[in-house]
Amino acid sequence: MSMDENSPPGTVIEAPNPETLWTRANALAAQGNLLDAIPLYLELSDLWPQEAMVWLNLGIVLGALHRHDEARQCLERSLDMEPDSPLAEYQLGQMHEHLGGVDTAASHYLAATELDPGYLDAWNSLADISLQCDELDLARQYLETVLQIDPNDPAANFLLGNLALKKDDDVAAARCFSIAYEAANDPACGNNLASTLARLDQLSEAIDLLQKLVRAHPAYKLAWNTLGGLLMQRQRYGEGRTALEQAVSIDEEFHAARHGLARCLVHTRDLLGAQAQLEHLSKVTPNDVSVLKDYAVVTERLGDFEHTAALRERAIALAPDDPRLIADHANLLH
Repeated sequence: MSMDENSPPGTVIEAPNPETLWTRANALAAQGNLLDAIPLYLELSDLWPQEAMVWLNLGIVLGALHRHDEARQCLERSLDMEPDSPLAEYQLGQMHEHLGGVDTAASHYLAATELDPGYLDAWNSLADISLQCDELDLARQYLETVLQIDPNDPAANFLLGNLALKKDDDVAAARCFSIAYEAANDPACGNNLASTLARLDQLSEAIDLLQKLVRAHPAYKLAWNTLGGLLMQRQRYGEGRTALEQAVSIDEEFHAARHGLARCLVHTRDLLGAQAQLEHLSKVTPNDVSVLKDYAVVTERLGDFEHTAALRERAIALAPDDPRLIADHANLLH
């Protein structure tokens, strides 16, 4: 107990009960009230400065809020106090990966698997880093370790599908994405599965899958973008336009979807609409040659030949060896 100098004389203030704070902080974190949990964990870190779990949970919460460097510091303190914690090793690896330290992240993931050989998330993270570094054989070894433990692990099958794509094996990729999607109903798995089915000339199946996916996950912009592109392949431009507009409405900086929308508008002869989309893209992605080329086509059809010439000159400066671009520019000038 203590006396509060700001309270009337004789007022007794109860000291905070650490166990109560611990329970409340964990409950708030579990409910997703991360900002409310942080002050409680900080108070606990003063009361229990040598408790590794306090620093671990604080690090996890800070990491979830993308405060990665603060999280890293907390997790390092936790690991100093409890060096045999696979969870702390894994979480610290996550923070280093977010901060760009891929090699350091991999060393922490590896340490987590040494402490707990059944730590599937750590094996999958090692595989993901290996894929990013094009170390495909090493990635496969890590994924096979996971699949020996759980053949239907969604993350491992998703990564194995991406590995198969890198090896141009669409059949194997589709099989892996299908297992992952069935196991987890994750929209990323479904989107990759649909894209792969389309490459296997199963366009109707891919479109059906995506239409179900966007109904279940209406905020998943990648699926709307993929759906729009596949509908355009089927020359269903009205539906494609709707899907691509939905993708752009979810994320106005989704440049690939905006570019696809511009191309769709060209097909529906809405040249002014296409011009507006491409003008925006030419400002935010000024070095994208494909945007400049498409923009030039639209301005040429609209009769703005001076603007067309300027756009093609910009594109040629970026891609001086593009024969089609040079030919189109020469035809315009003559």
